[in-house]
Amino acid sequence: MSVHPPGISVDLLEPRSGWFSSLPLGAAFLSLAFGSVVLLGRAFDLSFLQSLLPGITNVKSSAATSFILGGGSLLMLARGREAHLWARLFATGLLALMTLGWIGLALTEVGLTTIEPVGLGFQTTFGFTLQGAALLLLTNKRLTARMVGAELALAAAFVGWAGLILYTYSAGLVSWESVSPMVYISFGATVLGLGTAAADEVLSPFRVLQSDGPGGALARYLVPIVAITPFVLGWIHLAGQRAGWYEPTLGVAVLTIASSVLFAFIVVTYATRLDRSEERRQSAERVLRESAEFNTQIVASAQEGIVVVDEHQRCVLWNPFMERLTGVPARDVVGKPLMQATSFGVLTQLEAMERALAGQHVEDDVERPTPSGIPAWLLVAHTPLKNADGGIRGAIVTIHDITELKRAEQALRESQKRTSTALAALGVGVWELDLATRAVVWTENASPLLASSPDSIRALNDLIDRIHPDDRVPTLSAIEGAIADKGDFDVESRVVLPDGTVRWMRSKGRVVPDPMGGAERLIGVTSDTTGRHLLETQFLQAQKMEAVGQLAGGVAHDFNNLLTAILGYSAMVKDGITDPVGRKNVDEVIKAAMRATALTKQLLAFSRRETPEVVVLNANEVVQDLLDMLGRLIGEHVILTTSLAERMHSTRIDRGQLEQVIVNLVVNSRDAMPRGGHIGIDTANVHVDSDVSAHGGPIPHGHYVMLAVSDTGIGISDEVRAHLFEPFFTTKGRGKGTGLGLATVHGIVTAAQGYIAVQSEVGKGAIFQVYLPASVDPVREVRARNDDPPLREVPSIGTTVLIVEDEEAVRYLARVILERAGYKVFEASTLEQTEAMLSDIGPVDVLVSDVMLPGGRGTDLYARLRSRYPALRVVFMSGYVDDEILKQTQLDPAMRFIQKPFAADALLSSVTSLLASANAGR
Repeated sequence: MSVHPPGISVDLLEPRSGWFSSLPLGAAFLSLAFGSVVLLGRAFDLSFLQSLLPGITNVKSSAATSFILGGGSLLMLARGREAHLWARLFATGLLALMTLGWIGLALTEVGLTTIEPVGLGFQTTFGFTLQGAALLLLTNKRLTARMVGAELALAAAFVGWAGLILYTYSAGLVSWESVSPMVYISFGATVLGLGTAAADEVLSPFRVLQSDGPGGALARYLVPIVAITPFVLGWIHLAGQRAGWYEPTLGVAVLTIASSVLFAFIVVTYATRLDRSEERRQSAERVLRESAEFNTQIVASAQEGIVVVDEHQRCVLWNPFMERLTGVPARDVVGKPLMQATSFGVLTQLEAMERALAGQHVEDDVERPTPSGIPAWLLVAHTPLKNADGGIRGAIVTIHDITELKRAEQALRESQKRTSTALAALGVGVWELDLATRAVVWTENASPLLASSPDSIRALNDLIDRIHPDDRVPTLSAIEGAIADKGDFDVESRVVLPDGTVRWMRSKGRVVPDPMGGAERLIGVTSDTTGRHLLETQFLQAQKMEAVGQLAGGVAHDFNNLLTAILGYSAMVKDGITDPVGRKNVDEVIKAAMRATALTKQLLAFSRRETPEVVVLNANEVVQDLLDMLGRLIGEHVILTTSLAERMHSTRIDRGQLEQVIVNLVVNSRDAMPRGGHIGIDTANVHVDSDVSAHGGPIPHGHYVMLAVSDTGIGISDEVRAHLFEPFFTTKGRGKGTGLGLATVHGIVTAAQGYIAVQSEVGKGAIFQVYLPASVDPVREVRARNDDPPLREVPSIGTTVLIVEDEEAVRYLARVILERAGYKVFEASTLEQTEAMLSDIGPVDVLVSDVMLPGGRGTDLYARLRSRYPALRVVFMSGYVDDEILKQTQLDPAMRFIQKPFAADALLSSVTSLLASANAGR
């Protein structure tokens, strides 16, 4: 079937035989052999050559060298483009030799010399010059240059053939023994010229000899006859004339008649063959024309580009789609080499085209720019075009616009990427279970979730093996139930990761039928719920700690009432004892009470019910002020040293709380060294600009004041370190620790926006490092206090004080203290008793009230009473510092606050100052 559009004549015909393609190599080897034989014969005077080929040794060396250069160039040219450099070198050498020949002929012609440097005649020099130029031009990449080279090669062959005819008619071939050297040279030049003309199969003038048409058949018969006939007729003419068979005139007539008869026979024979061939051709053309029209309609209506090229990459077909795609009409492309006819980048892929011409199918997506800047995509396929016998006769290039498909694929990929990113951020992995094969497929984003490649879980059993043994049965039951019911499932279980880590996972899925009738699938998602479980655990722990804190605060409040009574009564008892032994005994009671007071402070700090007095201070000063006390506290068996940084930054914290942190850490270190050791206290200015870990996480970047307490004790194990700052956790024996020391330290440091880190190894001691934010303001930041006026002596006789306190021991103690000072004291334990008493006795001068009372607050009581008695003054008492009350006492001069346990002087000075300020305002 023809693929040629009507009116286009382009050969895609296969060679009839291999002789044409072998002609260049044969001519090259013949030329090389001839030149070599001549040079060997002349060099070694081989007599047998003269007997075999008479006159061959008379061929000049320059001519033999010319044949070797021309044959070598043609041999390299026939090997392909990779040997063209050598072909050019041989051709250049041949032209250089001929240049010397022309110079010698010119000098001889003008009589300047009688010695020719090359010794070749005009005909030979001219023929080899044409041959050298032809070989040089055929190595050029330009089509025009190669065309000129082929024509020059044909001209060189003609010069040699004409020389043979001339020597034939001059009786040079009548006798073999008298053969002239020019016969050899002319014959060799003819063969070399014909081989060179056939070297480029695309441009060779002898290509018609390979045609399957009638012209090819006629040429193959006539060309040899036309080439040989002159020699035969000339030889007959000369031989008959020398033998005396006829006169020269009769010989010419005989030759004319013979020629006429010969050519008449040839014409009649081949005219008959051409007529028959023409009939067959016309019939075949009719069939081909109809087929071509049918094919053309199909190709023209195709909604894709179709391009057909021959084996030399010349365009044969360029359909209308290609015209619309490239804007190039078919008339500008068809019949021309595709690489020269169009600059359309898709069609200039040499590698793909060469692979197609070698018999391979090549298909690729190609991106090409558009004027709008939005890229377009084409699917380009190169397919070999084969003959009926399987030979490659060209290539078919099909081009399909797949821009919309590519955009849809890109949109789908972006959507999948966004979905995968979102799922990965949520810690969710998507999976699919084939119910027929039980094979599992995961999305790529599941890698962080599984802590391994999703490919490691390929089947349902692989998934079940990852589940904690205690959770496997309910998980598998939920999945199998969903499969059986063709419904949903939702199950939460623990999963053991490859590194041994156990995490909580929640999986939800649904059975989905295949719309194509295939196996059903179970599609689901798995998410990491470990964080939620941790939050739930932390929330429960926080609830417990809140309850513990409330309990601790309540216990501390009640205990402070008891300590108030103990300290107050002990002080009064001590004042009444003169015996030294008795006074010492009372002192021991007071010391025990003071230690109990320190314990209540820890409880209040832990329960966050003690308001800190934040100041800007220098940690070095606090450490130095505590050294004497710390020395007595740790004992003589422990050595205490300090290394305090110079120019220490300030920090903002309650001084008492910082002292408590230092004391607790030092005591903790002392207890870790029952047989003695070394404790070091170090301070430093620290700038955190990289990852530094502390208890609870990394420390944010910034400037810090670092206080470190180190020891050479028994060290801390990893198990103990995990619970180190938990309230009531202690490793000490029964009765030797409350478990509040480090918990209080952690609470104080955290409240000051600081961090605490622990470094320890069992048997190698421990280092506690406290990081407190450095302060840029060296001015102390304390709450403003009322500037009380200098106290004046205020007569207590006749001054009335009402004590409202539900704790009888504290109430009685306060009454005794005030009555000893001369005040008239009334007391009540509840709000109702207070209201009733004031109704009976009338207004009082000072109200001393507990903050927390049965049925209400002391502040509310004072507010109601003051509305009736504007001159009323109040002293609030509490076991913990109430920040709201402190603010009110700072603004209202009629209010004072004392913290339990309190000394007698604290209560008396508060009452006295209130009365003094009242008298000053009158």
